[in-house]
Amino acid sequence: MKAILMEINWTKEKGFNNFCEMTEIAAIQLQVVDGILIEGGSFHSFIRPVFSPWKKENHPNYSDWWLASTFPSVMRKFTQWYESLGDIPWIVWNDYLFTILVMNMERHNYFFHGAKRTVFLQNELKKRKRPYHFQEVVLNQIKDKEKSGQEVEILASEKIAILRKMVVNTMNLNELTMESFTFKSNMRRKMNGRHHKDLVITKLIGLLKDGDITIDDIAEWSRLSKDRVVQILSSNTIINDYYRKQLNEAWTMWITIEEMSREFNGKD
Repeated sequence: MKAILMEINWTKEKGFNNFCEMTEIAAIQLQVVDGILIEGGSFHSFIRPVFSPWKKENHPNYSDWWLASTFPSVMRKFTQWYESLGDIPWIVWNDYLFTILVMNMERHNYFFHGAKRTVFLQNELKKRKRPYHFQEVVLNQIKDKEKSGQEVEILASEKIAILRKMVVNTMNLNELTMESFTFKSNMRRKMNGRHHKDLVITKLIGLLKDGDITIDDIAEWSRLSKDRVVQILSSNTIINDYYRKQLNEAWTMWITIEEMSREFNGKD
C-alpha cells in the first residue's frame, strides 16, 4: 500500500472571521514493502502570507515566509507532485486540515482537487482504543524548544515526524480505513443562478474604483496586455487558470507595494 502523509501550518489573521492563512505544507510518501514501512518522495514548502500582518510582528519564520511563493503557486507545485504518484490516499490527523485548505482556496480564489480517499489518524486511534494526544506532543516540543532557547515555532515537517512515528508504533498501514472525501468548494460557483466574478477580479475592480491602481498597473504586474485586462475585468464568464494566476500575481504585487509603502512611511 502507498499513501501520502500530510501536515500544514497556518497563521490566524486578526479581524477577518478567524481566517487561518496557510504558511507551510509538508508531505511524505509512505509505502509498505514486505511488511516494512518505508518513506518515498517528499514535498515541503513555506507559503508567503499575503493577508496576515506578519511583517510587523517579528515572526520567527519571517525570512522563510518572505522568500516563499504564495498559496496558488505552492499548491500548484504540490498538486503536480502528488498527482505524479498516482491515485493514492492522503493520511492526515483530522479533517481540520481540509477546513483550512478550503478556507485558503476560497480566500485566494485558487481551487484544486485533493485525493479521492483519506485516512484520518485520529479516528483510527479511537477505533483501536489507542489514545494518542498529538496536540500535547506538539506543545511539549514547543516547551522543550523554549527551554533550550530555540525558536518556538513547530514546523509542519516536524509535525510530520510525530505523525509518522505514531503510524509506525500504533497501526498497520494496510489496515487503515479509507474515507471518501471531496473539497466542499465548487470551481464553478454560482450566485442567483449566474456565475459571479472571480474574487481576484472583484478585488482588482475595487482598487480601480478607489483610484489605488490603474489598468496599466494591472497589465504590467500580470504580464497581460492592456486590452486583455479590460476584456477580463468587463466579462462575466469564468476565466481560465492562466488568467487567474496572472491576475493573482498582480494582486500580490499590489499587496507587497502597499506594505512596503506603509513600512517606509512608518504607518501601522
